[in-house]
Amino acid sequence: MRKWLKSKENKKISRVIFFLILVLLIQIASSYFFNKKLYELSLEHTIDQVDELSEQVKKNLQSELEHNILTLKIMKKHLEQQEDLHSPKTMEMMRETRQLSHFQLVGLANLEGKGIDSSGNMHDIPYHHVQASMESDDNAYISNVFQNESEVFIFVALPFRIKGEIQGIIWGRLPAKEIVENIELDTIAYKYFHIIDDKGNYLLSSNSKFALGHGGRYAYKNFWDKMADHHYKNGMSADKIHASVNRGESGYFYFERDGQGRYASYRPLKINNWYLFTVQVQDEMLSYVNHIRSLAVYFFSLLAVGLLLVFGSVYHLIYSMYRNIAKQHHDMQAINTMLQAILLKTGNTPFIVDRVAKQVIVYNYPTKDSIKHCAFSEITPEILLHSGAISPDSFEAYNRTFQSVITEGKECTPVVISSRMGDKQAWVRVSIIPNTETQLGQMIGVLEEYSEHIEKDMQIQMHLDDIKKIEEKSQTDFLTQLYNREAFIERVQLALKETMEHHKTSAFLILDLDHFKEINDCMGHTMGDLVLQETAHTLRTFFRKDDIVGRLGGDEFVIFAQYVQDIHAFDERLQKLTNLLCKTYEKDGHKITVSASIGIALTDPEHTCFAELYEEADRALYHVKQTGRNNYHFNH
Repeated sequence: MRKWLKSKENKKISRVIFFLILVLLIQIASSYFFNKKLYELSLEHTIDQVDELSEQVKKNLQSELEHNILTLKIMKKHLEQQEDLHSPKTMEMMRETRQLSHFQLVGLANLEGKGIDSSGNMHDIPYHHVQASMESDDNAYISNVFQNESEVFIFVALPFRIKGEIQGIIWGRLPAKEIVENIELDTIAYKYFHIIDDKGNYLLSSNSKFALGHGGRYAYKNFWDKMADHHYKNGMSADKIHASVNRGESGYFYFERDGQGRYASYRPLKINNWYLFTVQVQDEMLSYVNHIRSLAVYFFSLLAVGLLLVFGSVYHLIYSMYRNIAKQHHDMQAINTMLQAILLKTGNTPFIVDRVAKQVIVYNYPTKDSIKHCAFSEITPEILLHSGAISPDSFEAYNRTFQSVITEGKECTPVVISSRMGDKQAWVRVSIIPNTETQLGQMIGVLEEYSEHIEKDMQIQMHLDDIKKIEEKSQTDFLTQLYNREAFIERVQLALKETMEHHKTSAFLILDLDHFKEINDCMGHTMGDLVLQETAHTLRTFFRKDDIVGRLGGDEFVIFAQYVQDIHAFDERLQKLTNLLCKTYEKDGHKITVSASIGIALTDPEHTCFAELYEEADRALYHVKQTGRNNYHFNH
């Protein structure tokens, strides 16, 4: 063996064989760790999918219940203001509530459980069961799932009072399919969910063929009976999971059913002790892992072949590179000569940041044929500021650049500083040039003469500021700083076009101050101006940023409130506005209370311009003036 290795050619062959064996071992080790890591990542991905589905189901369930309970609360508020519960208006409220919600039926019941629904049918409700679950007027009773021959539904109820005494309940019957409508998964989906009550009875469930209750949504009446038939890992069992659920805990477990592994999570929904179980079938994860594994084998095979080809080509490449060095050296000298000419023409100063040597190399400084080496300690922000090389105004900008480039070795955006280059004080822009071909620890930068650009930018900015001030003065009222008539009308026309295109409803308001003339007559125009300014400030802060507020003249203000989605809520806000605008002013023994009369017109296809809306709102304002002022009115 020793004689065989003495040959130079045999030594080369031995090195090649050793290299191939080393590559093979590396491939085997890489494949093992790759498969292990791939499985771990796939498991993490599976658990994330289970958590994502759990959160989706929980949010949709809570959102659906909250929406429907809110409609009952709105009906309750109106109902408690009625004197006669048997009036046609009560039936109309029940029908409206059913239309605004997903309830199949909405009804009323007295303390004996006798009642009627929105369709006029009589019902017998076990009121004592509902009453025991209600701690306050705002807490809704939510039943477990009921099932008849045709459907599955949930019963929701709220108590209502008349003159402070509970008279009965408002109830709604909610089909279960409405609750899970937004979270239903495909029947062939590899993930599914179940919602069970505290007895283990199925409440809601996916239609997936992999689900525990497949074969009819409630084919298995009890969840725990079915779970007891499965095989669990990691020391888990159906009894342990059941005990954890009884304690109100959340957790994860793995089980097998029909030879298929499944990852599951469970968590409380905090509704009647309901629990949510979400499951991911392992087949999906394993198919993904196997697919990636086959691709990895194919990739490593190609890599081995490629390494052999690369190894065989290295010698040829080195020889070729060596032959090209002389030519490249000649070409580099030509490029350097060209770059020198460009630098002389542009007046820019290049530099290199060498973080290994901890120095900055500046070329053509201060003359065009010199090189200056500056240690990092010589160009710190404090030293350059003390020496006058940078101005105080540029200290923060230079400090950020120094910390990013010199200290951290990161590229930064160009920064403009006031600096002294030799005997000349000027504006300089410092730029770091992105270049992946520079040596490790080195960064290339350029110092550009920027004084001329700064002067031009300052002149342009001054012109822009002047134009902006002129535009603002031409569009705003000088006293209140609100939009004047012309600017307000222009913006309302644009907003109206957008409102019509999106089929939304907006509101146009005209606001007049009551007794404002008395303020001017008794307290003077200075006090009158103060009232107008305070009113303008109240309107600016009360309405949203996208709403348009203006003053047409005198004490007449106008507002365009965009996208009024809830008229009832808007009505309540207008009541608050009238309260805010009602103020008493006192001067020289005089007391005058100033309030606001407001006329409102809502947009519709028949009112598509400013003039039409103004006319409608003005009629509503006239109605308020004629009926006592300090109020508002919608012109329908």
